[in-house]
Amino acid sequence: MKNYLCMILLFVLGCAMVRAACSLRAPGVPVNTQSATSCPFKKEVTLPGCYKFSFTGCQGKGTAVTSSGSGGGNNNDDDDDDDDDDDDDDDGGGSSGGGGSGGGSGGSLVCKATVADDKPTPNKASCQVSWANVTEFNKSPIKKTTIPSACVFRANTVPMKIKLTWQCDNSASKPDGIFDILAEYQKDPPPPTGNLQFAVGSWLLEDAGSQPQGLASITRE
Repeated sequence: MKNYLCMILLFVLGCAMVRAACSLRAPGVPVNTQSATSCPFKKEVTLPGCYKFSFTGCQGKGTAVTSSGSGGGNNNDDDDDDDDDDDDDDDGGGSSGGGGSGGGSGGSLVCKATVADDKPTPNKASCQVSWANVTEFNKSPIKKTTIPSACVFRANTVPMKIKLTWQCDNSASKPDGIFDILAEYQKDPPPPTGNLQFAVGSWLLEDAGSQPQGLASITRE
């Protein structure tokens, strides 16, 4: 009977740990499709057909579920879901050794958000939000970092691709919360329909008052 109860308890605790995850969110990314089940992590998503992307900052909060044996709980999630796909190879066995200190309240947590386009000379911008340790992360309300002036990525003659990256290089057991990229995502507008016809000749913008002479410029937003 005792063995049966122990098995049930272990099953319940195991399910609770599997459910713990940090949800990674951004405009244009479907809800509940990106998450990290351990730190460190690095996730990338590409948004196609983008006309304009205004990157304004990042924010996060959460509750990390720690285990008494943090070495096993912070094993790069080799046996977890596919969300931590390419990160296990990048991190190697190093973070497993660091799990002893990362599983408790020692060691800072820094979450970084990066946005880049796919132009021949790529534009890139990053910002980050940090906590002193896991305990602060657990108890902290939403914490935000805002870019002083929004970094705006614009397409030229064809829609562009935008690559989003969520990253944390520190160690912590089973983060449970959110990490958001704050931005405005505008897909390429549909082509205009109809036509405009002007007779051959010269056209004045303004022929009275203090308006200066010049050429009309039409910008599609």
